[in-house]
Amino acid sequence: MLDIGCGTGLCGLLLRSSAKSLVGVDLSSKMLAKAREREVYDELVQAELCAFMRSRPARFDLVNCADTLVYFGELSEAASAARLCLRPQGLFGFTVEAEPEDSSEPYRLCGHGRYGHGADYVVSIMQKSGFTSIERESVVLRKERGEDVRGHMVIGRIPG
Repeated sequence: MLDIGCGTGLCGLLLRSSAKSLVGVDLSSKMLAKAREREVYDELVQAELCAFMRSRPARFDLVNCADTLVYFGELSEAASAARLCLRPQGLFGFTVEAEPEDSSEPYRLCGHGRYGHGADYVVSIMQKSGFTSIERESVVLRKERGEDVRGHMVIGRIPG
C-alpha cells in the first residue's frame, strides 16, 4: 500500500493492519519525522507525490490519499500517476473538498487556500485516467472553526 501525502502518519495507523507493506510519501521532512515516530510504515520517502508514483510503475495494490489533493486544482496528473503505480485490479482512494453545488467550475481555489472540486469533475478525471468501478460519496471530511467541511470520497479500480 502507498499513502501519498502521508503527513504525520494518521492514515498509516489505520492502514497498517491491512498492509503487507506500507510506504508513505510526503514533501515535508518535519511531517515525515512525526510519521517515523509512529513506527507503522515500512518505508517513508520525502518526494513530490506524482513524481514518486511515476517512478514506481505497477508496484502497489492500493494508493491512499486523504486530505492532500485539496492542494491540487487540476487532478489529472495525480490520477494518471496513481494509475501508473498500481497493479491490475489496484485501487486508488482519495478525498477532496467539495466545490459548492451551485458552481459551474470543475474546481476552484477557495479563500482558505485549498481547492474545492466538483462531483462530476472528480468522476470524469478518474474515468479519463482509466479507472473503472468508480464510486464517489459525499462526506464530511472534518470540522473547521466548528463547521462541517464537505467533500468527496472517491475510489476507483484499475481493470485487470
